[in-house]
Amino acid sequence: MGARSSQSRGPGLNETDGHLLEYFRNTFSGGGGGNSGTNIPVQGVEASGGIISDYTTTPGAVFRSHIFTSTGTFNVTNEGDFGATVEYLVVAGGGGGGNSNGGGGGGGAGGLRTNLSGHPLAGSAFPISASPGSYPVIIGSGGSGSGQGNAGFRGGPSSFGPITSTGGGGGAYSAGGPEKDGGSGGGGSYNHAAGAGNTPPTSPSQGNAGGAGHGPGGSGAYGGGGGGGAGAVGTTGTTSAAGPGGAGVQVVIAGPAPNTTGVGAINPGPGQGQWFAGGGGGGAYEGNTTGSGGAGGGGTGGTADAGFVNGTASTGGGGGGSGGEPGAPAKAAKGGSGIVVVRYQIATISAAAKATGGAISFAGGKTIHVFTSSGIFTTDSGLTSVDYLVVAGGGAGGARAGGGGGAGGFRTGTGFTVSASTPYTITVGGGGGQTHTAGNDGGNSVFSSITSQGGGGGAGTPPSGGNVAAKTGGSGGGGSYSGAPNFAAGNTPPVSPPQGNPGGSGVNNAVASGGGGGGASAPGGDATAPGAVAGNGGAGTASSLIGTSTTYAGGGGGAGYGTVGNLETAGTGGSGGGANGNSTGAGYSANENTGGGGGGGSTQYPINGTGGTMPGGNGGSGIVIIAYPS
Repeated sequence: MGARSSQSRGPGLNETDGHLLEYFRNTFSGGGGGNSGTNIPVQGVEASGGIISDYTTTPGAVFRSHIFTSTGTFNVTNEGDFGATVEYLVVAGGGGGGNSNGGGGGGGAGGLRTNLSGHPLAGSAFPISASPGSYPVIIGSGGSGSGQGNAGFRGGPSSFGPITSTGGGGGAYSAGGPEKDGGSGGGGSYNHAAGAGNTPPTSPSQGNAGGAGHGPGGSGAYGGGGGGGAGAVGTTGTTSAAGPGGAGVQVVIAGPAPNTTGVGAINPGPGQGQWFAGGGGGGAYEGNTTGSGGAGGGGTGGTADAGFVNGTASTGGGGGGSGGEPGAPAKAAKGGSGIVVVRYQIATISAAAKATGGAISFAGGKTIHVFTSSGIFTTDSGLTSVDYLVVAGGGAGGARAGGGGGAGGFRTGTGFTVSASTPYTITVGGGGGQTHTAGNDGGNSVFSSITSQGGGGGAGTPPSGGNVAAKTGGSGGGGSYSGAPNFAAGNTPPVSPPQGNPGGSGVNNAVASGGGGGGASAPGGDATAPGAVAGNGGAGTASSLIGTSTTYAGGGGGAGYGTVGNLETAGTGGSGGGANGNSTGAGYSANENTGGGGGGGSTQYPINGTGGTMPGGNGGSGIVIIAYPS
């Protein structure tokens, strides 16, 4: 909200960077320009570099944050009037998980260092100068997960000027490995010790040690230890379960603090609420319980065949460990890349909101209330009309060459009449959950008399065969290969203007692929044959209600029927949070608070000659935004 980028789309950026403004806006509930309707001169530090976002905090201080997710330079041109210092967050890349048939260790989180005022881990002040004024920023990459017979690799270091955070340690394999120590240490395996954290030492500490793995204790009953996190040590594995990764810490520096108490509260998890540096969960011998990732982007551990999850990008979370078996081509998960955020105060404002509820910010002469979870919007006597955007939760993708999930309904309008001192219940629909058949529908989002319908789940094929058709909704789910075309209608129930579009058709003609889920501005794409290409998700629709153009409600991509020698091309998710389908595993999940549809799931790519039905990805939760003149 009020966010803008000073980065060019040069060779240092990948396709993900094009969606980073939207990601940080949704994930961090951040934003809010520093303009309350009057011209406010920039009085603080003037600088360039990274993704720039201005936001307000209580009681009206305006901060500017520079978010670096790739290497660059923080350039100071004016030291300003609020003091020539800045606050920083420097998180290194997380370590990769270990792969062991006795349960590999989870990757350690990247080292975390900050001097944010009032934070328990705050270091000393960071003075800056406009002469020479250039401060290099390096972003550490996540360490690779191990293959069979290797430990995980350490993540790359991140730095801001002289402040350096060390990459997270790799999870242990049975043979150990030289990279287990780091910012936080990698988890141990069944016969190798965990890694140490805060290596090399800093004060305050940049991380914690990994948890120990559990040795033989019965018939294959091994569990790897969880990787260490910035806020806690990794948990020790047991004879029946791998250890969870250590928790990261919350550093509210990229935008306003999320609401965690009272009406409309959220429960921040991995990658949410500005949590960083969670440890990866340990891997387990097949049949045992795997370790969960630590809050702050830590990846979940897995077994030999599947389940291990990469650390979340731009959080420094450790990758999940794996429980590899002899001869299995499994690997463990990669650590999440690091991040650097620099912020400073630029102004103060005296504008007051005319209502309560949601995350409140100011941009373009408007007051903006953003609800990323359900809550209450209450007006005062001076407010008679508002503008709104109501986006429902997206549908989940279908299983086994399934269709992409339909996007949540998208409805927007201006001049909506509100009554003085009236409380309006705001409902933010959740994303549809994945299953091993057709995807579940997303939840409805509601503001007063405005209801946006949840996106329809994509069609899927259960393990027993047959077909479960796609579901109607704000936008309809895409069809699967079985029983094609079997796609579903959008704009159901009908509203004007339409809130969404139908899904695309699957195909079953020598190849087998799912159709894309419908999006807010376009239908889902049909799967095609010949060519073995699944349908793409329909495009979403842009809104500038938060002060900058943001796209919501993209459909999920369809999946291909992935078998050896016959890997169809999966469909891509539609712009606006839609997730990609998959041809070698489970569908990908849509971005939260976009209403995007989940991607379709494939058959599991065969390991040792066997495969199975893989679920579609989860739909993204919705969002409600209300704005009015300040």
